[in-house]
Parts: sequence; C-alpha cells; structure tokens
Amino acid sequence: MTAIHPDGESGRHAIVSFTSVSLDPPLVGFSPSDIGSWARLRECGKRFCVNILSEGQEGIGRIIAAGNGNKFDG
Repeated sequence: MTAIHPDGESGRHAIVSFTSVSLDPPLVGFSPSDIGSWARLRECGKRFCVNILSEGQEGIGRIIAAGNGNKFDG
C-alpha cells in the first residue's frame, strides 16, 4: 500500500493479506505486516493505493517489507 503523508513524503507498507469484504459498498480488508510503517501510513489519511505485484516483482515486495531506509530509492 502507498499514500502521501501530510509532510509530503511517501507512506508505504507491505501487507500480508488483502481481501474483498463487500462490493456494495466497496470495502476491502487487509492485515498489516509490521507496526512501524503501518503507523506512518495511517497518518496519511483516507486515500491510499493498493499495489498488487506479480511473482516477477517479488524483489520489490521484499524491499518494501524490509523496513530499512527509503523504500523508494532505486
């Protein structure tokens, strides 16, 4: 998941599960993978983007999940 934080920086978080809850109204459910980046993502507000990665993008998912430094470097 990604979003823009009020300080202008990006918020990002790897989630461990994502599921549809309802089509009308459109609702989803998800489970956060760690507390640190989840707390910052919550500060971003109500708008966010869910990025679904393919198997070939596993490396990107591991970078986001690692929690070291700026996850968008490179």
